[in-house]
Amino acid sequence: MLSAEVKVLTHNLEALQQSLAKAQQDMSNMVKVLATPGENASLRENIFLRREHLKTLHAEQRLMNSLDALAGMSADSQMEQALAAVGLASGKNHKDFDVFIKGLRELPGDEPPSDRIVYFNIPSPVFTLPIGKDNPDTNWHYKTLAEKTGGKMLHMEFQ
Repeated sequence: MLSAEVKVLTHNLEALQQSLAKAQQDMSNMVKVLATPGENASLRENIFLRREHLKTLHAEQRLMNSLDALAGMSADSQMEQALAAVGLASGKNHKDFDVFIKGLRELPGDEPPSDRIVYFNIPSPVFTLPIGKDNPDTNWHYKTLAEKTGGKMLHMEFQ
């Protein structure tokens, strides 16, 4: 599966490189035409648009290069690179992130694929946050779990 993704990324990268080369050639030709006296404003506007298009192609090429580099990395390496990009590569924030991920990995995996909770014997307070708060059944299950473990049911409001 990874090999197919790499082939697709390579194909996309080659197409971007060809588009970039054509755009650079077009820009070079337009600059030569602009050097002649008496050039009209529409050609200048066209050149401006081409430059903007060229910037977009450069950005797309950088993105494809990044994706190509990520395709060859392990999941842990990808995660470390993502953490570095958001400033969590080291220090206390990284440790907090590791603790959070460790906790997620230790969650029990026997929950059915719905908002129903089938076990209530959790040894510590649980603070629940139901996503579907307009669903009475979901609210009842989350509230019951929180009450039985000594926790609280939380509500998130976006403003």
